[in-house]
Amino acid sequence: PKELLQACLRPVLSRLQSHRKLTRHLLRGLARLLYLLSNWFNVTLGEKLLEHLIKWTEPEKIMALGVWRQGEEAEIAAALVGLFHLLPHSPDVPFLPPLVTAVIKLEKCMHQFPQSAAASVTGYAAGPGAASPYREPLLKFLNRHSMDAVRYFLFPEKLKDKPHVGIFH
Repeated sequence: PKELLQACLRPVLSRLQSHRKLTRHLLRGLARLLYLLSNWFNVTLGEKLLEHLIKWTEPEKIMALGVWRQGEEAEIAAALVGLFHLLPHSPDVPFLPPLVTAVIKLEKCMHQFPQSAAASVTGYAAGPGAASPYREPLLKFLNRHSMDAVRYFLFPEKLKDKPHVGIFH
């Protein structure tokens, strides 16, 4: 069974090697797999997802690729953030600081991505100060790792940092 499962997962995992191959459909399927089989994955999947997510903090490069339909770029990034709460539980929660930092950067540059029809239907507007499609998936992760999140955000320098405090507005 283990070999069969690995053989079935190989095509999905091979598509995750490049951020250019990411689609909403692929990420939705990966979310289902993680929900059902999270213990079969290790920390390297989270590292790869974070590596891809960080690329979205440079919208001009992502849009220049021309891989996704206009407006789909931000949805892919939000779907990536949405996978982190499904990763296997790790006692040291290695993704908390870099994930929060990535979401803060994504929110700063969110207005540079064109708004998609799906974003307008779900209530996410474009432009500075708009609702963020990244908050809900981040909050799922923070909720799953609540004790570590409290320790992280209640650190004095985080309480004074406007972008960190702004996550909870």
